Amino acid sequence: MAGRAMVSAACASVLALACCADEDDGAPPRRWPPGTVLALDDVPITAADVDRVAERIAAVYPQHSAGFHRREALGSFLLPRAALQAYYADARAEAEEKCRSERALLVAGDERAPEPIPITATPEQDTFFHWGSARGLEPGAWSDPLERMGNFVLLRLDARVEDSEALELSVVEFPYVPAAFSPKDLDAAFASARLNVVDPAYDELIPERLRYAMRGESE
Repeated sequence: MAGRAMVSAACASVLALACCADEDDGAPPRRWPPGTVLALDDVPITAADVDRVAERIAAVYPQHSAGFHRREALGSFLLPRAALQAYYADARAEAEEKCRSERALLVAGDERAPEPIPITATPEQDTFFHWGSARGLEPGAWSDPLERMGNFVLLRLDARVEDSEALELSVVEFPYVPAAFSPKDLDAAFASARLNVVDPAYDELIPERLRYAMRGESE
């Protein structure tokens, strides 16, 4: 899965996990959006997020359990994405705003709209996100802004390849990580992140390599 090779385990003590807020600073309990099960700093991960990504994984690995699908959803996508969302918060906000404004131009057929890149998406690793996200689109319609790890994406389903799972798509991307982004940058994002377990039922789904990486260190 995407992101697996980018994450390295760090030798550090496990961060004491709090359900809602620090217990030693006298702060009131943190109120998270409904459905939140985990959070990295101020970035919530909801049960719906987990189920949505797990469903994509289940489409490729139906032989595995629901627990496997959820664990992979968190370890390979949702936790890395949340770490980057928190670490690059300002750049992310700018990229999201640009994505939404460019989508309006694309939908309107405005000549100022960006030129999409055509790709053939399959369940394979490199295009798995695009394939999983585009399966439910109406042909010819642009998706709402979607978020990968480190960028926003707009997708248009152009055609379904006959006798194949492949999809012909048009893609426009809006990155918010640096152009020279490397695995070390992802390590730094994890190291600065504070993990909160809001729903204890999801604690056992957190891969140990990521649990040790999230130390809540300041930059």
